[in-house]
Amino acid sequence: MRDLQIMLLIVVAFVSMIPVVEMSLHRHVERYKNLRIFIVLVFAWSLLMLFKYFMPVSAFVYQVHFASYTVVLLASFYFLRTVYEFYNMTPPRWLQPAMLIYLPVHLLVMLTNSQSKLVLDVSLSEFSSLSDLFYADINIGMIVHMIVAYTLLFWAIVMLLYKYRYIPFKKKHKDAVGFFIVSLVVILPINLWHIFTSTLYVDPTYLSVVFFSFITYYIAFKRNFMMALSAEGRKNLLSNMREYYVLATDDGRIVEISPGLLKRFPIQRHEYLDPFLISLSRHAYLYEDIDAVKDKSKDRPYLYTEMKTFRLDKFNVQGMLHLFYDETKFVKLVHELEEIQDTDIMTGLLNRNYLEKNIRTLAENHPSYGLLLCDLDGLKLFNDHFGHNRGDQLILKFVKKLREFQKRHPDIMLIRSGGDEFLIIVHDASNKVLQTMQHDIVSLGVRDDPFTSISVSVGYALRKENDDFDDVYRRADKSLYHMKRRSSPQYRQAFMRRIKEMKKET
Repeated sequence: MRDLQIMLLIVVAFVSMIPVVEMSLHRHVERYKNLRIFIVLVFAWSLLMLFKYFMPVSAFVYQVHFASYTVVLLASFYFLRTVYEFYNMTPPRWLQPAMLIYLPVHLLVMLTNSQSKLVLDVSLSEFSSLSDLFYADINIGMIVHMIVAYTLLFWAIVMLLYKYRYIPFKKKHKDAVGFFIVSLVVILPINLWHIFTSTLYVDPTYLSVVFFSFITYYIAFKRNFMMALSAEGRKNLLSNMREYYVLATDDGRIVEISPGLLKRFPIQRHEYLDPFLISLSRHAYLYEDIDAVKDKSKDRPYLYTEMKTFRLDKFNVQGMLHLFYDETKFVKLVHELEEIQDTDIMTGLLNRNYLEKNIRTLAENHPSYGLLLCDLDGLKLFNDHFGHNRGDQLILKFVKKLREFQKRHPDIMLIRSGGDEFLIIVHDASNKVLQTMQHDIVSLGVRDDPFTSISVSVGYALRKENDDFDDVYRRADKSLYHMKRRSSPQYRQAFMRRIKEMKKET
């Protein structure tokens, strides 16, 4: 296990080096100064980690361990500055002076731990292996370090979120803000867990920070760098960029097309931009907003498109630069995650999460929809006698029958809304259709032997004009209640009779 964690450490350290190498090629870009410092600090932390784990135990290794806390503090500070930098905002005025005062004190306390034991309750003379540091009791210095670091971080983040309301085009950066918030929420408990209870050989906080540094680099730099530099060096940008591009005049006449774009897609050359984009869209899915991507095509790649206008003052003309980023893997990953979120793990049916996301558009797309609510009778009684595994098999058996039912009615949607509750949405319904379906679904529950099958109660309701989803659901639930009052006791009686018969047989 220890060898596996060491191997993981080496891989993660290599990952932390990638943004450093990439951004070293663009040192002249002032906008990403704080991001560069942040990823360099994370990489420095990686080097300290590698040194600590692979060098023989010594006084120097002891000091490296405590110096790494200061590097972590600096990395957190520049992570925050990167957030502000990304939104062209100014950090709180007190933030930098506070860090200038606290940082030397912090470093001094860390490096004198052997004498004071203010941070960890282990001196240099007591240090014989890294385990001594991992399992040492924390003291006031570590507590103060955590309090100060997280107080600065969260206070500044509160200010960030407050100012975020006034940022123009904030919808464009909504995903990035969500990422930064999630990263903080995730890293904090991991860090606290590691400090107070962890027994892992490799610091999980370090693994998390490297991951978030790489994602920060990708969002703040990789996704925006091309457009950010278009005004500073178009000629150099076009000759070195990896993304596909099309350069055109302001009236849409094509000037230049990325050779890679023509090489990858069998597209004929066009004089104007619009027919070229139409031709390209036959071979790739073009999009500007990931939320608008509904087509889940597996044959065509996904190209994220951006358009930037620029002006050549010397010639008094304007131009357009269209950039195309191949985001196929990213989009497919998003689709896979959405599918996981919207799918019930056990049955493979759609779940309540999917229902809640699509309730608002249901009436718009299908104004005469109907609902069928299905509830398995006596499942708790069955589980109590035979166990949940057998009960799950019974549910899967019922779901299999529902899928066969769906093949005969392809305009319905099957949703598992609870443990033994199922919701069926009929897009174009009528009372007669719903009544027939109710009868057919009830007949799916074979009642000859309650040990191998189960009965089902079904209620239905048709949407009326001006009904919202809750109105339809309440009527269907009421209908289900009336049926369940009859069918559930019947199933229970049949089940108990079968129990008594089995006991007599034995």
